[in-house]
Order: sequence, then structure tokens, then C-alpha cells
Amino acid sequence: MRSPRLAVLVLAASIAFVPGCGGPKPSPLMTVSGTVEVDGEPLKGGQIVFVPLDANLSPEAGTIKDGTFECSSKMGPMRIEITATRKNPGGLRANYIPARYNKESELTEDVSASNHHWDFKLTEH
Repeated sequence: MRSPRLAVLVLAASIAFVPGCGGPKPSPLMTVSGTVEVDGEPLKGGQIVFVPLDANLSPEAGTIKDGTFECSSKMGPMRIEITATRKNPGGLRANYIPARYNKESELTEDVSASNHHWDFKLTEH
């Protein structure tokens, strides 16, 4: 018959080596702010999204109002997406910011304690 102490010892040792649950630690958030102009005019209203280049992290979004924004973003390299809608001739709302500033964004920034304020100057055409 095996010793109960040996069984307890084996069980304790195996528990000690079980990895923790919950996955990777969440990235800390940083307050980011700035302005957005389209063709030299403040963007009246829209959305700004900070999309981490690290695919394991989720994006953070904020509202643009009267050409300014302030929201939270994870730290690190980001692709910035800016959208705004207005009524088209058919009466439906549609994004009018060119794709190069949103779904095909060319805007990138590295969010850090020393780099968290930007002035984006967009052109509609």
C-alpha cells in the first residue's frame, strides 16, 4: 500500500506548477487628447479609434466634438482611425472621411507617457 503522505506531496507539487488563469495582463491605459481638422476646419463630430498594432490587444475609442478629443488608449504603437458621418443625398448617414484615415488608415502613433497629444490635419479629397 502506498503512503498517503506521498500522494499529498505529489498533489501539492503538481498544483504548484499549474499556470495561473486569466491570460496576459491588461495593458495600462493612458489619457490621450488632441485636435482633428478636415480641410482646415475643426471636425464638428466624429469618432477616433486607437487600434493596437499588437493583435492581442483590443482597441479603445473616443468621441471627437468641435474638433477636439480626449479618451483612453493603451500604450504602445497604434493605428489611428477617424470617422464622421453626415446625411447623403438619399437621406442616409454615411462616413465621409476618406478610407486612408479609417479602415485603410495611414495614421500611426506610439502612445507613451511623453507622447499622448496630437493634432490631426485631414483632407477630404
